[in-house]
Amino acid sequence: MLSRLSEVRRRLMTPGEVARIFGIDPSTVRAWGDKGKLEMIKTPGGHRRFYRDQVLDLYEDMRSAPKVFVSSGDGVIVPHGRSY
Repeated sequence: MLSRLSEVRRRLMTPGEVARIFGIDPSTVRAWGDKGKLEMIKTPGGHRRFYRDQVLDLYEDMRSAPKVFVSSGDGVIVPHGRSY
């Protein structure tokens, strides 16, 4: 049987783990936490940890969101919110 602490640890993810799911840099994940896009906690050592269920919910929301395309200004059509 898992202890309560072990259960909590299994539900927490590092910025690197979250970044791999989204295909982004861990610094972006840390910024999301700092801006409140993803709820996080900080360990006693100051490391950010993210709740697995919220990460997966956000991932599903982003995958299912309608795609909006805009002109980048140079004739290239890109997904809204992205720059290339």
